[in-house]
Amino acid sequence: MDSSIDTNTNTNTNTNIYIIIFIISFFVILYINYFKKKNEKQKLILYWKRDGYHIHHWITYALIIFIMICSRYTTNYIFQIFLTIFFAFIIEGFLFNDVFKIYYKNCEGILCD
Repeated sequence: MDSSIDTNTNTNTNTNIYIIIFIISFFVILYINYFKKKNEKQKLILYWKRDGYHIHHWITYALIIFIMICSRYTTNYIFQIFLTIFFAFIIEGFLFNDVFKIYYKNCEGILCD
């Protein structure tokens, strides 16, 4: 059997799977953001000094993808250095009194608009 034909078939199958996953994911997030309760706000806000910055979901996921791509092409040593830095940032977050407080009823205790 010709291995190039077999490789081609696997590539087409993988492409089809990715397309199906993309379509399903797109419609799930579309449903959550547009067809579920429309009066709910879903925002990630970064407050810096007196200013607020709306971090759109596409910015967050673009950053995650960028980091994934960069880490794929780095050495294991560099990857572990970045992991160590990120873990240090995570541990620093545990120094705050409200480290496990994620939900604020009616935005009490945080700035909401």
